[in-house]
Amino acid sequence: MAMAGCSNFSQLAAVRFFQGVIEASTYAGTQYMIGAWYKPSEIGKRVGLFSACGQAGTMFAGIMMTAIYNSMDGLAGYPGWKWVFIIDGIITLPIAVFGFLYFPDLPETTTASYLTVEEKALAISRLPPKTEKGRKLGWDIIKRTLLTVNFWLLVILWGFGGLLEAYSSFTCMLLWMKTDGYSLQQNNQYPLGIQAVAIVATIVCAITLDVSGKRYPWGLLVCTVQIVTAAILLCWNQIGAGTKFAAFCKVPQSL
Repeated sequence: MAMAGCSNFSQLAAVRFFQGVIEASTYAGTQYMIGAWYKPSEIGKRVGLFSACGQAGTMFAGIMMTAIYNSMDGLAGYPGWKWVFIIDGIITLPIAVFGFLYFPDLPETTTASYLTVEEKALAISRLPPKTEKGRKLGWDIIKRTLLTVNFWLLVILWGFGGLLEAYSSFTCMLLWMKTDGYSLQQNNQYPLGIQAVAIVATIVCAITLDVSGKRYPWGLLVCTVQIVTAAILLCWNQIGAGTKFAAFCKVPQSL
């Protein structure tokens, strides 16, 4: 909502920076909470559902932005894009209140009123017992994390994945469409294909992960698709608009 009050790029950048600082723990914290309540064989579907809901929200936002711009542009002296941020903020306020009141915390510490004593005990009994060392946050867990090969592999691969994803997640598609003369409404609606592909691919892969119990093959598949589609977009002057749309809408980062 603060972005609706911005009048230049510097103000927008500052608001986005502080928004990023505040919300940085959201995704990692959600993954931690899912892992705290579900078995390893059940996590894939839950993480997939969480990611798919995020993509569905992005799709809804694109449709809503088009409707708001067409019907509210100039209302009360505000341009349509400012109304988008105002209404987006209004929508999230009750969700934030709901989350504050009903977020369950960990199974061992939850005070959620909607869970019975038996349900809390069941949640704890389903998961492997935590050692005393695993319950405490301190230098020991930091040392064990930084000295784990898996941690560094994940960080490096995530970095490369972000670079490959840049053309999809950093609005490069929108910049191309704007340069090629697509209308504002088309800029809001056409990229929805990225989220549509993401929802289907994420749910299918998440279910398959849990059923098969194998994660490496799917990770390699996603990396292969990313490399191929990135290579296609590098041949920019040799491909048509249809191929560009298809490459931008490849299997997205939520996988």
